[in-house]
Amino acid sequence: MLKEIKSKIFRIDKIEFHQGLNIVVGDDCASNSIGKSTLLMIIDFIYGGNTYITYNKDVVKNMGEHEFLYSFEFDNNIYKFIRTTADSENVYKCDDDYNILKSITLDEYTKFLKEMYKIDNKYSTFRSLVSLYSRIWGKNNYDIDKPLNVHNKSKDKDMINNLIKLFSKYEKIDTINKNIKQYTEENKAITKASSFNYIPNITKKKYKENILEISNCENEVAIIKENLNLFSINLIEISNKDLIKLNEKKISLSNRKSKYISKLNKISLNQIQNKRVDQTQFDKLVELFPEVNVEKLEEIENFHVNICKYLKKEIKEEIDTLKLNIEIIDDSLKEIDTEIKSIINATDAPQYILDKIVKLSSTINQLKDENKFYDEKIKTKENLKYEKDKLERESKEILDNIEKSINDKMEVLYKEIIINPIKSPSINLNNNGYKFNIYDNTGTGNAYSSLIILDLSILSETNLPFIIHDTMLFKNIEKYTVEKLISIYNSFNKKQVFIAIDEVYKYDEISREIIDSKKVIELDRKNTLFEKVWNKGNLE
Repeated sequence: MLKEIKSKIFRIDKIEFHQGLNIVVGDDCASNSIGKSTLLMIIDFIYGGNTYITYNKDVVKNMGEHEFLYSFEFDNNIYKFIRTTADSENVYKCDDDYNILKSITLDEYTKFLKEMYKIDNKYSTFRSLVSLYSRIWGKNNYDIDKPLNVHNKSKDKDMINNLIKLFSKYEKIDTINKNIKQYTEENKAITKASSFNYIPNITKKKYKENILEISNCENEVAIIKENLNLFSINLIEISNKDLIKLNEKKISLSNRKSKYISKLNKISLNQIQNKRVDQTQFDKLVELFPEVNVEKLEEIENFHVNICKYLKKEIKEEIDTLKLNIEIIDDSLKEIDTEIKSIINATDAPQYILDKIVKLSSTINQLKDENKFYDEKIKTKENLKYEKDKLERESKEILDNIEKSINDKMEVLYKEIIINPIKSPSINLNNNGYKFNIYDNTGTGNAYSSLIILDLSILSETNLPFIIHDTMLFKNIEKYTVEKLISIYNSFNKKQVFIAIDEVYKYDEISREIIDSKKVIELDRKNTLFEKVWNKGNLE
């Protein structure tokens, strides 16, 4: 627990704290600019926060760079530290007299606090667990509609995960998330490799065709092996079958080539015939037919020329495509001729049979590889879907349990602070977000008392070590409700609760006694937190 804070900028030598409730008391006028909120922000700074540096810049501006000397007690051992505004990213470990022993990073320091508070949670940092529940003016984390949001740009899903971690229920989700990440990366790798043709990318239809082709090839290999004793007979039979297949393929390709050549010739002839008619040809026409309208003919000819120009690009592309197709067919015909020659030359030798088996085996392996990658792709997608569905189920179960735990506790506490309550506040949690519900009264006071009840419920149901509540939370809450809240705050004897409150005179005797016994400092216009008061609008 936090034991003390000392600083040269304080009006008093040191501020001492104790287990349970610690109250910063303001005056009966609810004066601003006396240091109540600033002290709470300093406590947040002691616990590793940085809002004191970013929000309370006026303190450094008017008081200069300064430091805080403070101590914690854990298991009857005292640990002393110094943290400065000039070097807030480091913390200094000290001896009993606050002499500096060594410097540690802020991250190392908050890990120390996490360990000392026995927060066995490897999925969160100390600050991500505690920061939200330090609701101090300037931190902007007291939106009653979004009470789990650390700031106004927080994403609901992240805040839900923080809550799950705080309730120590994140282990299953983390395991599933790791599996999802693994399968997502595998799926991306397969997709990327396919796009670069590093691995084959086949359809379900091709997969089925491959199975049939593999079966046919394996049967053919088996037949060859079984009939090796009849080699001389089978060799001719096999080679003849292959020659017939190759010749059929050659004829088909040759026919296709002839069609391409014919089409190419027609287009080329068309280009030759579509030359522009020159003026001498028009002159000869006039000699033969004096009555002809030459201007009309020239107009038609110009139209014809313009059309040809427009089509010229498309015609060129068509010619290039036809030539490319003819080249591809020529290459295929050469390969077929080579294969035919090889078969004819090998009919008197066992090499042909060997080549045949090698070719079939190669085809089988290629098709099996294609199907293997297809199976892996499908399996990865199925695994990814399974893990996502599992995450949905597990998250729902976990969130349902957390939701029930919080709502049950809120119901108990709400009945303590409200006379004849109709319905206590509740929170609804799901994988993507949450909703905080206030039923009895939607006024500001009831809204903030519901927010306080939410924090106290979470403090009660988790290993959250402390909470900090500033005066602005109590401003509009009814007197009776504040009195009951003070009593509830005071019931947390094994954790530290830091609150700031003023106008103590208006509360009942029991509440005043609690406040008097649990106050750590009392501030007013004369006895401010700092000796120097520079702007009454900033210190509060």
